[in-house]
Amino acid sequence: MPAKRTIKRYTEEQKAEIIGFIEKFNAENGRGGQSAAVKKFKVTPVTLSAWNKKTGKKVNDLKWNEARQAHDYGQIDWDDFWNVVNGNGPCNKERLATRVNAHENGAWVREAALAYAAKQRARDLKEAA
Repeated sequence: MPAKRTIKRYTEEQKAEIIGFIEKFNAENGRGGQSAAVKKFKVTPVTLSAWNKKTGKKVNDLKWNEARQAHDYGQIDWDDFWNVVNGNGPCNKERLATRVNAHENGAWVREAALAYAAKQRARDLKEAA
């Protein structure tokens, strides 16, 4: 039997302490506060993202980090993310139109495959008889 999971509820003071820890860590180290908070306070990154969003703070926008030769990025805009996932993205209509067009233009291939399968089935039944 799997272990029962418990959900920890945080007070506003605890949330403020954790967010403060992240901000202080990022100020001192440039980045990594959220990862450090996950390890120290045993809170999930998704929870931290939700708390940061409620504060209205953009944590770090996408920018190039010369020292690491990689991008540093901030919080995900979850409203925008789910808006795209739910089919309201900037290229959704174009993507769907392309898909419908490809399906319609490929109809002859599906018809030919069905005709060939029917022909093979008829030949196999004739040979079996």
